[in-house]
Amino acid sequence: MPNRRTDTLRRQIEGRTFTRATGATVAPLAEILADARRQLGYADHTPAGMTEPTARIRKLAATNGALSLRALLPEIVGTPSRPSMAETARPAGDALTLGEAVLANSRVLQAGAHLIALPEPKLIDGTAPAFSEVPAGLRVVKPAPLAAIALTAGEGTVTATPLADVIAAAALDRSAMTQRAFRVSLPRSTQKGVGEAQLAAEALHSIALGLGRAVDAQLLSALVAIAPAKFNLAAAAAKGLRFEELSAIIGTQGVGATTDAGLLYAACPPAVVGAAPNPSVPAELTADMAETLVGAFDRFGVVVSPEIEVLAERTDATGGLVLTCWLDMAALIPDAGFVWRAGS
Repeated sequence: MPNRRTDTLRRQIEGRTFTRATGATVAPLAEILADARRQLGYADHTPAGMTEPTARIRKLAATNGALSLRALLPEIVGTPSRPSMAETARPAGDALTLGEAVLANSRVLQAGAHLIALPEPKLIDGTAPAFSEVPAGLRVVKPAPLAAIALTAGEGTVTATPLADVIAAAALDRSAMTQRAFRVSLPRSTQKGVGEAQLAAEALHSIALGLGRAVDAQLLSALVAIAPAKFNLAAAAAKGLRFEELSAIIGTQGVGATTDAGLLYAACPPAVVGAAPNPSVPAELTADMAETLVGAFDRFGVVVSPEIEVLAERTDATGGLVLTCWLDMAALIPDAGFVWRAGS
């Protein structure tokens, strides 16, 4: 039976987050690289009234562009003698967008965390064009504490609950977003040996996989930084969680890792030393932190730019390239009390 975590991931992948638009096209990295190979390191300048250029102005021999997370990933076409494997691979004819690849390859998103597209500024109509920022963030609605009250002569006193105790919110601070970047050389010899189209497809799949890792690193580092308390089931019960809402992500130290029938779990110590151990929590591995965290990850999110900025620079006369890509992201943690650390 599917649980809430798998249902959340399914809804995101099937169309509620980073869905492909009607007539979505393949992300144009191959075209960007092809154009960069033709770029020159100068531009001819022809003054007004002249018919021939009189000067050459130096410029970067490069092409810039953007890759939408709603664009489709190209298929990697290898050969029987030189197959190419990527974790983003799907059966032939089964299209996958960049955003869907991120969702499918991120540990925190698989555990239920939300991937949120940074909204574009809103155009304000008026005598002069102006733009307004569209708020972004994550809000977690909790059960209202309906407490029993003592009635005296038919009347009682109700203590007001702070709004933050029933609606936890994390608002995006755009000035504090983290910019993450990647840069790689694409020698002309490799382009010719592997094939320009295949190398571009492999690079794009690598970027998609790297984005999944970057999303994990962004949220997990923020969660570790808050120094969560040690996990036990009593703490989860006090937050009103169901057991099925809990997931564990085990880092490179392997704290609490245990297996049973081929499945990975994080062992949960009892609340009282010497008591019977608690049931273990389903887990997954990550290379993006050392610790082991247990929590309800659907209470957290990561905001990312809806496009990946790309710069392809020609570095030599043969068509060698350097590819740089970057985007912004930020972790959203409305209530840090929904995550704990495993181990002592």
